[in-house]
Amino acid sequence: MLDRVKKVAVFTTAPTKGNPAGVVLNADELSSAEMQGIAKKVGLSETVFCLKSEQSRLRLRFFMPDKETPLCGHGTIGAVWLFLKERDNLVSQTITVETKAGQLSLNYDELTEELTMSQCPYQSHPFKEDRAALCQVLGISETDLSEELPLEYGSTGVWTLLVPVKKAELLGKMQADNQLFPDVLTDYPYASIHPYAPSQKDGIDYEARHFSSATAGVKEDPVTGTASGSMVGALANSNKLDQLELTIEQGASLGKAGLVRACALNNQSTGEYAISISGRCCLGDF
Repeated sequence: MLDRVKKVAVFTTAPTKGNPAGVVLNADELSSAEMQGIAKKVGLSETVFCLKSEQSRLRLRFFMPDKETPLCGHGTIGAVWLFLKERDNLVSQTITVETKAGQLSLNYDELTEELTMSQCPYQSHPFKEDRAALCQVLGISETDLSEELPLEYGSTGVWTLLVPVKKAELLGKMQADNQLFPDVLTDYPYASIHPYAPSQKDGIDYEARHFSSATAGVKEDPVTGTASGSMVGALANSNKLDQLELTIEQGASLGKAGLVRACALNNQSTGEYAISISGRCCLGDF
């Protein structure tokens, strides 16, 4: 079955950069157990299975090596890009997909070659646990935490802890102990941790890393779409902005640098932030 898996590099145009996702098209005949087995053998942070949907163009299921997850940003973008490419249909259009986190809309722009993915409205939960313990599992000191940026749990479909630090150089020095995350993240024991910092690089607003949850089966995700969506939501909300667009670099410490463009737009009637992420893709090599 592994010969059916194609590798898509997401948030990059270089086959060995960005965040790779495994994608299996026409996967309706596969059982959940078979999908999980394939994802474990593939060994990427997520493998996406494309199925028929009665309400959308596609139904997507996302499997980490050790468990299914309701949503994956880079997996969604990679799967839709491959779906369109295989049909020689990479032209400007909008496509809807069904996921366990809800129905989502993606727009492909043939001029920029970007796919823009809508996400669920931003949700947040304050971090009330021990900051010193949090820093210890990340290998930093408490004085490294930024006092100006929001430290909170965020979700646009999957919960992650957003951890702002003062300088981007600190990101590369982190040595996370994922197995200790549940002891520290008592409100959301199986959340991931997403440290970030302002960037000094031209054209980049923030740099980030993403340490996977204790049960994900992988230690770190190179470039994450859902967490980038939570980042822009948290920053827009903390500054009470009507709209915020960011360019985020992630994966540099792993040699897989990729770029995510993330946008938050306040809905004046509900007070919620609509979130979208954008990126480019290419075929990768196993």
